[in-house]
Amino acid sequence: MSIKTAVISCSGKGTRFLPAKKTVSKELLPVYNKPQIQYLVEECLNAGIEHMIIALRPGYEAIMKHFARDIELEVYLRDASKFYLLNDIEIGKDNLNMTFVYQDLNLPYGNASPLYSVKHLLGDEPFIYMYGDDLVLPVTTGVKDMVDAFEENPDADAIIGLQDMSAEEIAGKYAVCKYKEGTNYIAELFEKPTVEQMEEHKYVCAASFGRYLFTNSFLKFLDPTDLGKGNEFWTADAINKLAQSENSKVMGASIKGIWYTTGDPKNMLSATLAVAKDNGVNKEYVEGILNGLYD
Repeated sequence: MSIKTAVISCSGKGTRFLPAKKTVSKELLPVYNKPQIQYLVEECLNAGIEHMIIALRPGYEAIMKHFARDIELEVYLRDASKFYLLNDIEIGKDNLNMTFVYQDLNLPYGNASPLYSVKHLLGDEPFIYMYGDDLVLPVTTGVKDMVDAFEENPDADAIIGLQDMSAEEIAGKYAVCKYKEGTNYIAELFEKPTVEQMEEHKYVCAASFGRYLFTNSFLKFLDPTDLGKGNEFWTADAINKLAQSENSKVMGASIKGIWYTTGDPKNMLSATLAVAKDNGVNKEYVEGILNGLYD
């Protein structure tokens, strides 16, 4: 069964980026020369996703405008022979199918609320769920890895994207998983363990982040009245309910690309430098700047 739909959450308040995002959503802040949301859309298109549902907050309409065609600008670039810029602003113009939905602000705070707000659009087909502040580079990986994993395991109820890391890199920062004994199926996700907890409970040295593949069976475990840590509505809690249900098959998939969290200015800067350095024209320039800062 092919995966044709992705839900992208763009509804966080982004307070860690104030005042920069006071008038623009965090997902439109640039990572090098593109807004971060565009990388996610390119990632979806590379994986064969045909329909993207963007869950956003009121006031984030600029995301809609970013992906709308700007004929005047396209004509100007052609007349100026700036054809190298057209590909980026005409992203998916022939096959880009987007639906924009406002998150229900009556729902509790949490990373499951955007998905709950759009579940009526999802039908019975499996789908991808992505957090708008998690980048995977190159964009030919990430969602493509998830889709490939599902093709190999079509009876899975859910597949969780994982990035291999050491216990020291994970400790106190990211969620990890534990497998059911003697199987490849996930028993639980655990948020921000210590190194000692990882060793004691045999958690996998891989971080769970904002790349998920869910079948329709997952949606019944989303309950906005059943709140978790911090009195928030967590995707991980619903995953754990599914994983602990009878005959469930929740699997992990190692992502081949590199995950960059961009949820705060420090990590956004890291992602920007990584993208700039990978750009052949700018590699030496970026290295020169960094060397100059730390000489």
